[in-house]
Amino acid sequence: MYVDSNISFDLRNPFGPSTSYPPRIFPGYYYPNSASPLNPRGVVVSLYIKRPGWSNWYLMIKGNGDFSPYVKISQLLIAPSGTQPPQEGSPPSSPWLSLSQEYQLLNLGNTPIPNWRNFNKDFLFMTDNDDEAGNFNVIISFRFFGL
Repeated sequence: MYVDSNISFDLRNPFGPSTSYPPRIFPGYYYPNSASPLNPRGVVVSLYIKRPGWSNWYLMIKGNGDFSPYVKISQLLIAPSGTQPPQEGSPPSSPWLSLSQEYQLLNLGNTPIPNWRNFNKDFLFMTDNDDEAGNFNVIISFRFFGL
């Protein structure tokens, strides 16, 4: 497995779908300001599977904790690249997934991938009206395994 980039958000210079911070109405949604050169709204996760004994494989994700006591990891959303973002003021809907501190399933398969295959993922940061200002970091972990 290979993840091609880190991502970062800077709400002082917002990158839509919400075009200003604070947004006109909460929640607001923002793409990363810094992301993959191949997927400017997120990252490229590349997988290569050549294990003949695996009948199923799984790609999972989790965050290592909240950004702060008021800015929760669940405000970071992920979806397949190209997924339509939610509208300002509306809750996110499937396939957008709120991250958590527990591993969550992103993709699964039951066939080998004999060559590198990309699973592009878009990220959104969802703002709430009680978010505090500051610089925050979290570590996002991808897990790839087979059975």
